[in-house]
Amino acid sequence: MARPDGSARLDVRITLRTDDDALVYAHYNGVLHAPAGVIGRLRGGEPVDPGEYYFRVAPFFETSSPKYAWLTMIVAVGAGRRGPADVSDTVHELL
Repeated sequence: MARPDGSARLDVRITLRTDDDALVYAHYNGVLHAPAGVIGRLRGGEPVDPGEYYFRVAPFFETSSPKYAWLTMIVAVGAGRRGPADVSDTVHELL
């Protein structure tokens, strides 16, 4: 959701499949903001150094997999990276 100040509020819901075929549902809110010129470069598909923008997320997880049940009991935060054709997050558990 784009805000009038040029920032974006993220509302993401995604089902992930692990490499051992378990399903993990993730839902999270986040914020992306940067100077207007940087946002223009991101939207234009240019590579932009993540140090030029603020992209943070706070995911929560759900799964029926016993192996990944620990994910349902943590609080996590992450930093996003937007590439020309993809978005990725590095997520950490808060201890």
